[in-house]
Amino acid sequence: MTQTRRLAPQADDPAAPLGVPAILLALTMLFTPLVISSRISGWSADYGPLLYVVLILYLAAASRLLCWGVAVRKRRRR
Repeated sequence: MTQTRRLAPQADDPAAPLGVPAILLALTMLFTPLVISSRISGWSADYGPLLYVVLILYLAAASRLLCWGVAVRKRRRR
Protein backbone atom coordinates (compact mmCIF):
# COMPACT_ATOMS: atom_id res chain seq x y z
CA MET A 1 0.00 0.00 0.00
CA THR A 2 1.21 3.44 -0.80
CA GLN A 3 0.51 6.44 1.32
CA THR A 4 0.17 9.87 -0.11
CA ARG A 5 1.32 12.97 1.69
CA ARG A 6 0.16 16.45 1.07
CA LEU A 7 2.84 18.96 0.31
CA ALA A 8 0.91 21.96 1.58
CA PRO A 9 -0.59 22.17 5.08
CA GLN A 10 -4.38 21.92 5.38
CA ALA A 11 -4.64 25.45 6.75
CA ASP A 12 -3.86 26.82 3.27
CA ASP A 13 -7.22 25.61 1.93
CA PRO A 14 -8.91 28.65 0.35
CA ALA A 15 -12.36 27.25 1.23
CA ALA A 16 -11.53 26.90 4.94
CA PRO A 17 -13.24 30.16 6.02
CA LEU A 18 -16.47 28.98 4.38
CA GLY A 19 -16.91 26.04 6.77
CA VAL A 20 -18.88 27.86 9.45
CA PRO A 21 -21.19 29.75 7.05
CA ALA A 22 -21.84 26.47 5.21
CA ILE A 23 -22.81 24.75 8.46
CA LEU A 24 -25.12 27.62 9.46
CA LEU A 25 -26.75 27.75 6.03
CA ALA A 26 -27.22 23.97 5.96
CA LEU A 27 -28.81 23.94 9.41
CA THR A 28 -31.15 26.73 8.34
CA MET A 29 -32.02 24.81 5.19
CA LEU A 30 -32.72 21.66 7.20
CA PHE A 31 -34.85 23.55 9.73
CA THR A 32 -36.97 25.40 7.14
CA PRO A 33 -39.14 22.43 6.03
CA LEU A 34 -40.12 21.89 9.66
CA VAL A 35 -41.33 25.47 9.90
CA ILE A 36 -43.41 25.25 6.71
CA SER A 37 -44.65 21.69 7.26
CA SER A 38 -48.25 22.91 7.60
CA ARG A 39 -48.18 24.20 4.01
CA ILE A 40 -46.76 21.04 2.45
CA SER A 41 -50.13 19.26 2.29
CA GLY A 42 -51.63 22.16 0.29
CA TRP A 43 -48.68 22.27 -2.05
CA SER A 44 -48.91 18.51 -2.44
CA ALA A 45 -52.50 18.87 -3.64
CA ASP A 46 -51.38 21.50 -6.16
CA TYR A 47 -48.14 19.96 -7.45
CA GLY A 48 -48.48 16.25 -6.67
CA PRO A 49 -45.42 14.00 -6.51
CA LEU A 50 -43.17 16.71 -7.94
CA LEU A 51 -43.22 18.41 -4.54
CA TYR A 52 -41.81 15.33 -2.83
CA VAL A 53 -39.07 14.93 -5.44
CA VAL A 54 -38.04 18.55 -4.99
CA LEU A 55 -38.18 18.22 -1.19
CA ILE A 56 -35.92 15.16 -1.27
CA LEU A 57 -33.43 16.92 -3.55
CA TYR A 58 -33.53 20.02 -1.34
CA LEU A 59 -32.84 18.00 1.80
CA ALA A 60 -30.08 16.06 0.05
CA ALA A 61 -28.38 19.31 -0.99
CA ALA A 62 -28.68 20.69 2.54
CA SER A 63 -27.27 17.48 4.02
CA ARG A 64 -24.35 17.50 1.60
CA LEU A 65 -23.61 21.13 2.40
CA LEU A 66 -23.61 20.28 6.11
CA CYS A 67 -21.23 17.36 5.55
CA TRP A 68 -18.91 19.54 3.50
CA GLY A 69 -18.91 22.31 6.10
CA VAL A 70 -18.13 19.87 8.91
CA ALA A 71 -15.34 18.28 6.87
CA VAL A 72 -13.79 21.67 6.16
CA ARG A 73 -13.94 22.57 9.86
CA LYS A 74 -12.30 19.27 10.82
CA ARG A 75 -9.46 19.80 8.35
CA ARG A 76 -8.94 23.34 9.59
CA ARG A 77 -8.67 22.25 13.23
CA ARG A 78 -5.90 19.74 12.50
